[in-house]
Amino acid sequence: MTPSVVFGVTLYNNARHLPEALDSLLAQTDQDFGVVLVDDASADATPDVAARFLRDPRIRYLRHAVRQGMVPTWRDAFAQAVAAFPSARYFAWASDHDWWHPDWLARVRATLDAQPGAVLAYA
Repeated sequence: MTPSVVFGVTLYNNARHLPEALDSLLAQTDQDFGVVLVDDASADATPDVAARFLRDPRIRYLRHAVRQGMVPTWRDAFAQAVAAFPSARYFAWASDHDWWHPDWLARVRATLDAQPGAVLAYA
């Protein structure tokens, strides 16, 4: 699988909202993406919830053995995303509580593609 977009998703003790967040991300109309979930040693059911989504071949899951904190986990999510999907042209941050409009990726990608000099798009 060589998607052109990869989402780096940070997870920490938010199992309650994670299913809705991942369902909305996976429901994008533009399906050309991969997802790397990085769990910062959650103490709740986050690993179990994430495991239910691993049947989707676009998703990778990594778990810190010891809590690293927010910024190191963001950095790790980016590094792991680049390593897992090195040919991806675009990267997007996501979180375990985000809800994504189904056309978010299609619209952002169209905007970036139309402006080759752009390095960032933010909705």
